[in-house]
Amino acid sequence: MQDIALCDLTPLGAIWRTKWHVRASPLPRERITTAIHDGLRFTAMSFEIRSAVARATLFGLASISILALLPIVVRDQLASRPIVYGILLAGFGSGAFVAGMSNGFLRRIMSQNNLVAVASVACATCCLSLALTSSVAVAAFALAAGRGSGNTVSSAAMGRSETRKVRISIRPNWHSP
Repeated sequence: MQDIALCDLTPLGAIWRTKWHVRASPLPRERITTAIHDGLRFTAMSFEIRSAVARATLFGLASISILALLPIVVRDQLASRPIVYGILLAGFGSGAFVAGMSNGFLRRIMSQNNLVAVASVACATCCLSLALTSSVAVAAFALAAGRGSGNTVSSAAMGRSETRKVRISIRPNWHSP
């Protein structure tokens, strides 16, 4: 228990000791509710950001079912114990690692729409494989592919065109009431 408290206090101590340099702004302070309202209004007016948020939300809601149902898949479909759940989570994590490493290359060779389409098919294949397999190895590979597709879609959702078009430096300039 003391190790956990020490692990929690170390980052807090580093933050406390840091000397923060705050630049003065010529603009007046803005209330946080006004800043949120302005951000939502900007998002509503920008087709690119609105479509990226919608795409990421829909894919995220659909793909989170993989992790939400994984304990049930391990218990019922694979008839296994918690160690297999850990192995499958390792496969999930390896997919995230591989996707992160290959993301730049994939974004160079594929268009944003093709990337999202391929990733969506990979995620659907992952769900189907998990539903039909009784092999831990196949399930781990399917989770790696599913997580890889999730990383790819989440990075492609704010794809090249939007991130290059919208270059805004966002610094909070609010105070609490």
